[in-house]
Amino acid sequence: MFDRVLYKNQARQSLKGNWSSAAIVALFLIAVDVCLGFITKNFDESSEKSFSILSAVLHGITGIAVARFFLIYSISESDTRPTFADFLEGFQHWFTGALANLWRLLWLVLWFMCFVIPGFVKMVAYSQLMFILADNPNIGVRKALRLSIVITQGYKTEIFCMYLSFLGWLILGGLTAGILYVWIIPYIELTAANAYKYLKDRALESGIVSHEDFYPEIGE
Repeated sequence: MFDRVLYKNQARQSLKGNWSSAAIVALFLIAVDVCLGFITKNFDESSEKSFSILSAVLHGITGIAVARFFLIYSISESDTRPTFADFLEGFQHWFTGALANLWRLLWLVLWFMCFVIPGFVKMVAYSQLMFILADNPNIGVRKALRLSIVITQGYKTEIFCMYLSFLGWLILGGLTAGILYVWIIPYIELTAANAYKYLKDRALESGIVSHEDFYPEIGE
């Protein structure tokens, strides 16, 4: 059973007394967003589309590094937590991350152009893309997106509610001028990593996907 309360409790336990490296990653992400916000103010309307593409690329690059970091964090012991250096290693897959985010956004734009509700449904269906690629960057963007759709089948409402449950924290973070985001970001990302592990394991156990789907090089 998909248990968001369990995944959130696991995230808090993992972060308890061991959140320094996760906090540094959060600060890095906040700095990136602040810089992007500053740059936006200096763009005229004719340059907005170019900036939007650049922003999507940058968020894809950081997205796969973040997914990799917190995936490692979720399976590591308290004395072997990943470091900021481990997070930086995730940037070696920058092209995959950038391509994945652009591919996902392309499909989301097409869905939202049709209807709003299906667009939100697909947003949830694509939510595991970065974790799948962080798990195996060689899997291919299109296949990773298809796998995300498969492993989220039957769990979209639960996944949506999981992310929605952080709304209060996000509002509180805004009220603290973003200071609390240093803890909120790791909390959300680690919860999401725990949820991904369940979705992947459940899909493997049920037989709707195989290990070769996630690690095609095994069958070569």
